Formats: sequence, C-alpha cells, structure tokens
Amino acid sequence: MDKITRMDIAKKVIKEAGDYALSRFYAKKKISSKGHNDYFTEIDVECERIIIDGIKKYFPKDSFVGEESGKTDSIDGTGKYTWFIDPVDGTHNYITGIPLFGTIIGIVKDYPDNPVVEHGLIYLSSEKKLLYASLGKGAYIDGEPIKVSDKKLADSRGIVGVRNIKNNYQSVRKVIENAFDIRCIGVAAYGYYLVATGHFDFYVNDQIKDWDNAGSSIIIREAGDKLVNEKNTDWCFDKGGILATNTTNHDEIINLLKADESDGGIR
Repeated sequence: MDKITRMDIAKKVIKEAGDYALSRFYAKKKISSKGHNDYFTEIDVECERIIIDGIKKYFPKDSFVGEESGKTDSIDGTGKYTWFIDPVDGTHNYITGIPLFGTIIGIVKDYPDNPVVEHGLIYLSSEKKLLYASLGKGAYIDGEPIKVSDKKLADSRGIVGVRNIKNNYQSVRKVIENAFDIRCIGVAAYGYYLVATGHFDFYVNDQIKDWDNAGSSIIIREAGDKLVNEKNTDWCFDKGGILATNTTNHDEIINLLKADESDGGIR
C-alpha cells in the first residue's frame, strides 16, 4: 500500500469542508463577531473542525493555525509541520448570499523559525474547482497545469481589496486608473485563483492574513507569479498588504504604488 501523504489528506479534507459549507449555503446561520467588520458563523467553525480532525487521524504530531481556532500546537511539540487553514474564505459573501467563497489550506515546514510552504490548496466549492501546488512541482487545477498571463498593466485585469480606504486608496487608485479592468470580490481564494490561472493579471490587497496567504502563496508562485509584501520583497509570513503579479506588469504596478509616499500600502 502506498504511503498516505499530507497532500492526499489535504485534498480529502478540503473537499469535505468546502462541500459541507456549500450544503449549508442557503441555511439560516448564526452570525457572530470577532471584531470590527470581522464575522464568522457556526459553519466556519464546523468546517475548520472537519479539516483538523481529518488531519489528526493521520498526522497527530502536526500543528495548526486556523482562522477560527487560532494556533494549536502538536500533542508533544515534536511535529515539524504546521497547517494554515481558512475554512470559509469570504465569510461576508457567504452570509449575504453571494456564492463566491472558498477554503484554503497551506502546509508549512519549520514554522515559525524557518518557514517553508511545501503544499497549498484552494477549493472553490460552488464551482467544484480544486487548485493545488507542491514546492518545485508546478501548480494545477483539477489535474491540469496552470500558468499566469504575460500582459502589461494597460492590458491587465486586476483584483483589488482595500479595507483601509482612508490610508491606502489613493495609491491603489493610480493602479486602477492605469489597468484595463478591475474587480473587487472580497475573497482572497478567488483573487489568487483568477491570477494563478491567467484569467486576471494581478491581485493587490492591503490587509490579508497568514491563513489566506500560506496555501495561496505556493500556488501563485508555482504558476509563475510574483508575490511580495508591502516592502516589495518576497512574502514570507509578513503582516499587512500583498501584491501578486504576472511579473510582466510587476514593476509598473510597484512604481504606481510607490508614487505617493504619504499613503500606506506597498512601498
């Protein structure tokens, strides 16, 4: 019998959790708040439980960083792997009846001292699409390889997420004005999916979390994208904003984001 890998289990549990979320999409939900404009439901919690319980059966020494449960260390502290989990990415869409949401899993070795993302998965349950990547092995959607676009900014379609409108809108506005088209969809999983598959050409977000980025980062990079933090260096569990580009349009976008140093955002 072949050895069961972490990727095998990740593919299994991400679909189980995502399909559960989809099955409850039209159900009445109990909406709770973690803070200003930060909501979750009992379905977020249940999806995270499905994922963690499924992993623990095979890898009990692994640790977890979940959006709903926080950080959970392994039983004896000897595990080398940490799973980053966003059980329902796009909760605001989910609770308002917009069927754009997803589930993200990242599998990271030696976190936090010397973190290396080895595997990443995004599952878009409403479309039954599974994106995944392993370090050095390329990125795929449902078994087919994916690759980013090569468009310049003037021909680029972008995904923009700006929560801190007061501080960050002006710098992002310059990118919007110079791009071909822009969408705001409120779901990191979809933003990364659209850019990794070449349907869109860049994704900028001024506030994003590690559970959004860990799994998505390796998919983006294995598909040929560049992913940087606010200092325009390769993202590696940095706080704050991100920019994912197809590399062709990267310098153009960075120069526009830098244009007004009084704004926040990428520098």
